[in-house]
Amino acid sequence: TEFRGTSSHNSVFSSSLTIRSSYRVKIANAGIADAPAVVGTTAYVGTGNSQVYALNLVNGSVRWAVGVPNSVEATPLVDRGRVVVALGNTVFRRYSTKLGWIRGTGANGLMALNAVTGSDEWYAPTQGEIMATPVISGSVIYAVTGASRLIAVNLDTGKREWSLRLKGFDSFSSPVVVGNHLYVATNQYFQAYPARRSTVWSIDLEAHHVAWVRDLAVASGLSDCSIAVDGGRLFVEGVPQVSSDGQGRRVSQRLFALSRTTGRVLWSQSLGRGSLPGLDQQEDGTPLAAGPVIYAGSPASNRVEALAAASGRVLWETRLHTGVMANPILLHGRLLVAGTDGRVMMLNARNGAVMGIDPVNLGALGAASPLVVGDVLVQSTMNGSLAVQRLGY
Repeated sequence: TEFRGTSSHNSVFSSSLTIRSSYRVKIANAGIADAPAVVGTTAYVGTGNSQVYALNLVNGSVRWAVGVPNSVEATPLVDRGRVVVALGNTVFRRYSTKLGWIRGTGANGLMALNAVTGSDEWYAPTQGEIMATPVISGSVIYAVTGASRLIAVNLDTGKREWSLRLKGFDSFSSPVVVGNHLYVATNQYFQAYPARRSTVWSIDLEAHHVAWVRDLAVASGLSDCSIAVDGGRLFVEGVPQVSSDGQGRRVSQRLFALSRTTGRVLWSQSLGRGSLPGLDQQEDGTPLAAGPVIYAGSPASNRVEALAAASGRVLWETRLHTGVMANPILLHGRLLVAGTDGRVMMLNARNGAVMGIDPVNLGALGAASPLVVGDVLVQSTMNGSLAVQRLGY
């Protein structure tokens, strides 16, 4: 019912699920931008070529497949027998003198499909894309759009219950709900770069108003990062500096820790700088909150770092051969890290030492972190395939 299944972003789940042998299944001619949702033995997967699949995760067979009216960049959500799908794409559709650039062309919004059959149940259109994974809390779906609006939609009917205008669009910052507050990050552009505003929001879901707002000194990327929450702190990555050519090819990156109750910046730490291989690429990574330690990767500097959650002190830093866009996950004292070059790596969580690199190159990997269910590792790829592997320990 939320991004990574947990506000810490550690997508590791106990289950009796097992498979006889590892396999890869090609299901799309476009990327699978984020991880699937797994319920029992079924994986629900959205694709960049406007398809949603229900796969038997034991053997990769298709239980059902349906077409939808736009790209599915987010993880589907599953609750009360429904699969909630977010629709939207990366295109900036038009310009508003009040809002700046509005993102998302075509049919944007939320759809609900029957989890057993894939049949349509309802469609809730929006102005602007929904590429970030929404969150379900109780009977309400919360999503933030490319047109600077938080919407609250009834899970059973698809009717909008209320909405709130924000200043800035959401690209891939999946909202997280803790208690009765929702946290999300946005950017506002009146030109290409830098952003007019890069903002973290706390929304009181009972009162339907902004509890606090914090603008951070970053030029871009904040709306690409899903906020990790652990205790009284929020963790988010942003891009303080963008290359002078205005194309975003060379960037610096920084991790921020904020107070969950006030939005005050507690500390910030550089994650280095480097070059991005493409223009339309997520500009920063996503952190993993693991109690006293925060783990963060960078798609530009090719670094993974462990930092003290209370102070931001760097505990260790490992430079890899490739960038890291997705958050690492923590399993039995090891970090599983998806490199953008297509290889999944294993690092010692205590000291950052590289313990192993999967010899199989899966193809380009995007913002989808590894997902562990039982003894099964699932990795989405940007070449439209799903890699399903047995863990070796």
